Amino acid sequence: MNDVHGSINVNVPVRLAYEQWIRFEEFPLFMSGVESVAKVDNVRLRFKTVVGGVPREYDVWIIAREPDEQITWESVGHPLAGGTVLLEPMGPLETKVLLRLSWEPGSRHAVALDACQIRQDLEHFKELVEGREAESRDWSAGEEKAGQRSLPHSS
Repeated sequence: MNDVHGSINVNVPVRLAYEQWIRFEEFPLFMSGVESVAKVDNVRLRFKTVVGGVPREYDVWIIAREPDEQITWESVGHPLAGGTVLLEPMGPLETKVLLRLSWEPGSRHAVALDACQIRQDLEHFKELVEGREAESRDWSAGEEKAGQRSLPHSS
């Protein structure tokens, strides 16, 4: 198997980074070549990809899942592919995301799986998860303001 690695620090708590990674159906929002991901059951996903102009559909098994720490998956049958994302808290509001993707030598996955593409995908993940965190903070602040009552003025 060929491997490619990448990492990025995101400015969100590890819990939020993990929660975004387990929203598998949202992979197309930040992973190039992924057209769709559908949950088949609690441990199996159906991927539709277009890599090197070649459309593919295959199942992926979640083989390890440790909340706030790691998610590992591998394909069933061909094409042989897999990946691991490790999440490391760097502080209360920062998480290091380490991504490793593997694929079968000679498969067309190699066309799109290079370090530059992984870096771009991680940048897109960072934008997505940090944007959601900012929206959440804005929403919470709005809720707090809406919930505040003004005291009647005494005359």
